[in-house]
Amino acid sequence: MYPRKKARKIRIVVLAAAISLGAGVFVSPPVGAGLMKGHDLLEQCMTKLSTPQAQCVFFISGIIEGHLLSIGTGKSFFCIPQKGNTKKAIVKYLRKHAAELNRDAGELVLTALSDAWPCTK
Repeated sequence: MYPRKKARKIRIVVLAAAISLGAGVFVSPPVGAGLMKGHDLLEQCMTKLSTPQAQCVFFISGIIEGHLLSIGTGKSFFCIPQKGNTKKAIVKYLRKHAAELNRDAGELVLTALSDAWPCTK
């Protein structure tokens, strides 16, 4: 298998795993509550408990992987450096923009990453 095809297959597997493992994130809100909001994500990312921490990481990973799979359709929103700490950048953004925490968490993740690491190309 060519390296490019193998990398794409790995991304798809990782995305599927992140979505499967992170599915619990969407179970906790009441029926009809909609997607997870920024305040829910911030709470999960800031807790010392391992399950919400894992949900935070899986949610962020799912958003990033989904974006990476879709960049063939256009320009990337962000360019994460090799040593970039995505969770730290997202928590920093959420704390700084507390007035926006009622927005959808996925949208806030993309906004936070593009704010922290905009693509210069």
